[in-house]
Amino acid sequence: MEDIDEKEHDWEQLSEELDKQFPHCPFTISCVNELAELDTIFSDEPVVFIYDNWSEYVSGDMQWSNYLKVESIDDRPSSLRQFLHSMCNDRHYNDKIVMEDSHHFLEQFIKSRKSTIQYTCYWGS
Repeated sequence: MEDIDEKEHDWEQLSEELDKQFPHCPFTISCVNELAELDTIFSDEPVVFIYDNWSEYVSGDMQWSNYLKVESIDDRPSSLRQFLHSMCNDRHYNDKIVMEDSHHFLEQFIKSRKSTIQYTCYWGS
């Protein structure tokens, strides 16, 4: 059985590696357990939308939600790495209000039951 110190060390090491892979990421990537997962196929669809409804930020009368369109490259299946890079470069996730929200740990993507091309982000704190 692995003890708590080993698990913390593994998480710290993974976190450092993710920071190297995504140096300007405006959120914490918590949806992988090892780096190899970044290159797994996320979707075979040529176009996918990531809907961010967990983070419907309210600032005065403004509501913040987002649809991010991710297109496959050269008609190849898209990897998780490609999706994360798209999110890191998206204006929504780099918005100051969004970045300051306490729910900044990207824990998973949930595929829509109604659409094969839509996923929703699940955020934790």
